[in-house]
Amino acid sequence: MKSDLIQIQELLEEISQLDNLVNMHDAANDRLMVKQYEARKRKFFDELVKHLLAYSPATEMPPALILEKLLHRFYPKAHKNPTPQPALDEVLRPFVTA
Repeated sequence: MKSDLIQIQELLEEISQLDNLVNMHDAANDRLMVKQYEARKRKFFDELVKHLLAYSPATEMPPALILEKLLHRFYPKAHKNPTPQPALDEVLRPFVTA
């Protein structure tokens, strides 16, 4: 369990560093580097979510709340102004249609 916590901490640090790099390159209008750093951030974020959801049974925090807090922290613009994602709609369609 301790190694999971260390991995979670390292992923949080990596994502924070990538956020700084994205902001720096975004300010310089370097779209290529922004896209590359955002892709790496998504990879680390995906890993982080997997670790936290696996760790979730050991905490009292529900998985949905964990995800909401992560999205709010690392993707605040998406949280404030969500845009529909056709791919997500397609994945969720079997669960919402009766």
